[in-house]
Amino acid sequence: MRRYPGGVAKTNAAPAARGGSRTTANDGGGFLGADRWDRIIGAAFFGVMILSIVAFIVLMFGAFTGFLNTSNTELYALLLGVPFIGLPIAVILLIVLLVRMTIRRRRENAGR
Repeated sequence: MRRYPGGVAKTNAAPAARGGSRTTANDGGGFLGADRWDRIIGAAFFGVMILSIVAFIVLMFGAFTGFLNTSNTELYALLLGVPFIGLPIAVILLIVLLVRMTIRRRRENAGR
C-alpha cells in the first residue's frame, strides 16, 4: 500500500462496488504500459540501440588499435553497417512507441 499526498492510500485491490477483483496486467500500469506491442517495440528499440552503440565502440577501438585495417575489410564493413542501419531503425521504433503511447493516453483520458 502506498501513501500519496493528501493521505490517500492506493492498493491493488479494486473497490467492492466494481466487482472486487484485483487489477490485471491490462490496467495500463507499468514502465511502458501493459500493452504487449508496446513492450515488444520498447525491447526492440533498446536491443537495436545497444547493439548499434556496442558496434560503434568496437569500430572505434578497432580503428584506434589498428585491428581494423586492410586485412579485415569484411569485419570493418559489417561493424560500420550495424550503426549505419541500426540507429535509424531505433529512431523509427522510438517514434512508433511514442505515437502508440500518446494515442493510448488520449483514449484513456477521453474515457474519464
